[in-house]
Amino acid sequence: MHNLTKLLKNIAAIFTFLLLVSCKQMPVQHAYSSDITEFQLLEGKAILGYSLMQSELPEDDVLSISPEMALFVRENLGNTSNYFAKVNELSRSIFDKNKLGLVYDPLATYSARGAFENSVGNCLSFSFLYYSLAKEIGLRVQFQEVHILPQWDLSEEKLFVDSKHVNVRVNAAGDRDLVVDIDAVSPERQIDYTILDENYAVSLYYGNKGAEFLMADNIQEAFRYFVKAIRLDYDNSAHWTNLGVLYRRAGYDEFAEKAYYVALDFNKDDNAALSNLAHLYRQTGDDERADYFSDLVKKYHEDNPYHYYYEAKDAIKDANYKNALHNINKAIDKNKNISLFYKLKSDILTELGQISEAGRALRKAQTVSTDTF
Repeated sequence: MHNLTKLLKNIAAIFTFLLLVSCKQMPVQHAYSSDITEFQLLEGKAILGYSLMQSELPEDDVLSISPEMALFVRENLGNTSNYFAKVNELSRSIFDKNKLGLVYDPLATYSARGAFENSVGNCLSFSFLYYSLAKEIGLRVQFQEVHILPQWDLSEEKLFVDSKHVNVRVNAAGDRDLVVDIDAVSPERQIDYTILDENYAVSLYYGNKGAEFLMADNIQEAFRYFVKAIRLDYDNSAHWTNLGVLYRRAGYDEFAEKAYYVALDFNKDDNAALSNLAHLYRQTGDDERADYFSDLVKKYHEDNPYHYYYEAKDAIKDANYKNALHNINKAIDKNKNISLFYKLKSDILTELGQISEAGRALRKAQTVSTDTF
């Protein structure tokens, strides 16, 4: 699974809370007030002891293929001429234990060549590998990011975690596009998807690798990889948030603060940045600002329909169906266009013996627009 926030959550409590906050609407007393610049964040003197040079940034040739990879596709697909047959045969050849035998590992981020040579990778690694080999044999492919049904951690903090996933869409005539994946997400958990350009997808590689280096306490190498990710996709707020985590871990709180605010400048909804700002201010004794950002997170619990959906599911585990019905009704009040809510309501009503009402809820689930957040 591609999710930089998830990779780093054990480092600095980075969770994604979906709420709407505009930096432009932020009260003056809570806006960024120091004088550290974006240039200083990327220059790296605090981390490296000198100014980072362009030539020091990693160049991992994420999408390139080796002669061995070219030979692999020739040997396994050389006699395949049908377009759709190529799509399926390439996937089979990648996973076949007698051929490449690629194995899924959610924490193994590799380039296309690295995934091929190690026969292991996560969804991002597989996507690079398939994409590169597919282009070699003339397939029309795009990266896509799948947005997955949010999950609510019903621990004491009740943290909301937004999961994302990358796979490959193979373009074909008409409506016959195909999706290839190493770890398919069940249809009921998929919300929608976004087509990604190459730069964005490759920046995710450098961001993930930076996270891996950071977890291994290799601060300087993590810095180089995070900067590379930002250079490839400058306005991706997640990269700036992770750079802030790096500075925070290295002991440079003022630099971390600036990085989080840059993230919010690019994406007012970067909730990982908001969460980390609250954490930073709490740790540094600025309780007024910490309370401000913490209150935003708390307010989200009251406004987010998925919070009540997961409260309902939690009540079902305890066979407390009346409480479950109360919570699923609150979820529907917040958003009346999510069929998943009505399906759960139908299940709850069935348990309560309200069969006709359960049928109505199920019919409603079939008529609402779509499962979008």
